[in-house]
Amino acid sequence: PSDANQPSTNSKNKRSGRWTLDEKILFLYGLRRFGKGRWKKISIYLPDRSLVQIKSHAQKVLKRLDAGENVFRRLHENVNRTDTLVSAIHARYGIDPPDWWTKRKSQDAADVAEQFDAASALCQLSSVPGSGNEGSDNNDDVGGEPAISSP
Repeated sequence: PSDANQPSTNSKNKRSGRWTLDEKILFLYGLRRFGKGRWKKISIYLPDRSLVQIKSHAQKVLKRLDAGENVFRRLHENVNRTDTLVSAIHARYGIDPPDWWTKRKSQDAADVAEQFDAASALCQLSSVPGSGNEGSDNNDDVGGEPAISSP
């Protein structure tokens, strides 16, 4: 008898062919969480892939990692999607997220707020009187070199 809360290990129900973006994201999350060689643990996040498929995919990813590529960038580029996918797996199988994941989420929120503040400050600076940008309907420099005034 199998536990309904555990991912299936039956190879009949496994996907074949190309990995989806979601699967790649979940693989990278598992690799970051558990580390190289922990394929069985990583398989928790990939219930539709066999251990052989996960190991084969890992060979390709680790080769790129060894070549200096930032393979984990996909986690950061797709942070909202990653959060949704990982949260769904955690809820489905009753897995607690690691501390670094929770800290990363709060750090991302702080970074977004800081970036928003910086962007707002830049927008305010561009409309300050005396900055040269206020009320300018002058299109002389469109498409050409910027206008430079000589002293």
